[in-house]
Amino acid sequence: GNISVFFIKQGSDIVLSDIRDAYCDSLKEKFASDGPVSVRNIDLVHPQFEQVYADILNSFDGAFALNVIEHIEDDRLAMKNLISLLKPKGKVLILVPAWPWLYNNIDKSLYHFRRYTWKTLRQLFLDSNLLIEKQWMFNALGIPAWFTGGKIMKKKEIEGGQMNTYDKLVPLARILDKLTFNRIGLSVIAVGTKR
Repeated sequence: GNISVFFIKQGSDIVLSDIRDAYCDSLKEKFASDGPVSVRNIDLVHPQFEQVYADILNSFDGAFALNVIEHIEDDRLAMKNLISLLKPKGKVLILVPAWPWLYNNIDKSLYHFRRYTWKTLRQLFLDSNLLIEKQWMFNALGIPAWFTGGKIMKKKEIEGGQMNTYDKLVPLARILDKLTFNRIGLSVIAVGTKR
């Protein structure tokens, strides 16, 4: 719910989702007093997806999955099912970790199946019959830290102190992203429209 809070503050009618009941309970508790917010457990690779979620097929104006798809082994099925939830011309925004060569112990401990490239995320959108509207990368500054911590030092997690230090460098990270024209980054994002 870290990003969802911005939509909620704008008064958006929103459905929050996770595959884990404990996380859904946490979302319900966090947003209990906030406007039209509902929480639902949605399994994007459920074997009977269309039957189980028949009541919400073709019903959403948009969907966003931030650091979700890389956790799902069958990402193509997940995208197909996600798109089936959208109305015609519904929008989808996907953010995933970038650069397969950066895959390391941190990814493994986060249960990532893969990291993407600009091309592989684009192909996933095209294969899902989405019209790509925009694509970019961000957080070029995070690449050296991810490489050093996960590949060289073989760490399995990012320590709290490292995140605090990085948070202080966000203004520099934004400048670096502009200098690289958002073509290099630790994450890749794409926005598309259901055809």
